[in-house]
Amino acid sequence: DADMEKSDHVDWFLNTCERRYTKIRSTVKWDDRHYLRVSSQDNFYDRISELIRKGLKVVIMSNTKTEIKKWHARLEEDFPDKKGLAIYNEKDHTYKNLLINGEIRAFDPDRDTKDLNWFAYSPSIAPGISIDQVPFDVLCAHASCSEYTAGVRYWNQMLYRVRKLSKKLVLYQIQGACSQLPTAIDQ
Repeated sequence: DADMEKSDHVDWFLNTCERRYTKIRSTVKWDDRHYLRVSSQDNFYDRISELIRKGLKVVIMSNTKTEIKKWHARLEEDFPDKKGLAIYNEKDHTYKNLLINGEIRAFDPDRDTKDLNWFAYSPSIAPGISIDQVPFDVLCAHASCSEYTAGVRYWNQMLYRVRKLSKKLVLYQIQGACSQLPTAIDQ
């Protein structure tokens, strides 16, 4: 995966999960974002809500819909005066059928990300979708290490759905018992 060259967090994640992989060198420019790991013991929601409380525009992504759905609901409750949007694979929250301002319609990245305090998404926002127009400040990226979640390559692709981060900061957290997952050799 060419995106592995952008930082060493993918190497760390794969090694933690005891996965074998092949690294391919890319000639693209290096990623200029700064990645800070949040401990798996830390409450990731608290980090997200603190950023919003400080007035930052936050992108939230996870390789599961469970976290996105839960965090979006909490943010709406905790910040009734702020505006957020969540896309995950469930009725009224899919890319093509999203409930926005009382209307069900397809998500328009240029129009629908304006004036948001947070934008949250799960793997239902697929590679090839780019959000280029509206700069957000910070990306909060969460991953659960499980055979039932989107894998590391997909997660790494998700990091770049939103292209512009004014602070160039990514807070990331990886949770789960990665060492207990089966490897390709075990199967």
